[in-house]
Amino acid sequence: MADLYDEWGFLDLEASTRFEITRKKYLEELEPADEGKGDQSVRWDCILILQRTAEEVRDINPKLFDEIGELLASILLTDPSGFVRHEAAFMLGYLDMYKQKDALRKAALHDKIDVVRHEAVEGLGLQRDGDVGFFEGVIENDSSEGVKETAVIFVKRAKRLKKFNL
Repeated sequence: MADLYDEWGFLDLEASTRFEITRKKYLEELEPADEGKGDQSVRWDCILILQRTAEEVRDINPKLFDEIGELLASILLTDPSGFVRHEAAFMLGYLDMYKQKDALRKAALHDKIDVVRHEAVEGLGLQRDGDVGFFEGVIENDSSEGVKETAVIFVKRAKRLKKFNL
């Protein structure tokens, strides 16, 4: 994954404390975004810290893992930056946060930025979403050739995995 420059020392903190402080840091940088002042690079780094935290707690603290997923889903659906939203979509898929599948589907269908829709479709594919009909709907209705191409790949993959009961 991406290099993580933790200038705040968050990674030295215990996981639940790190999560709370990272959420606060993210929200501090989000609030001024309405006025064009928020720093999306800080919000992106917060996502990377959330990723590291989720990987650390996945098997030992499922409640915190789910809370991280809920925050990433909220970021996906509400952050003003397409770049930040696309990273949140990828992380939901990469971390297999299947409880947030609805957020990925909503972004895949309705986000105004092509790369966010692409990452949301890819996130669903990474989660091994086998709903071929959903992906076929994206292929039929999305305006972006890149998003359609991503959906085609996951239609093929879903059909292939279904043959092997995977």
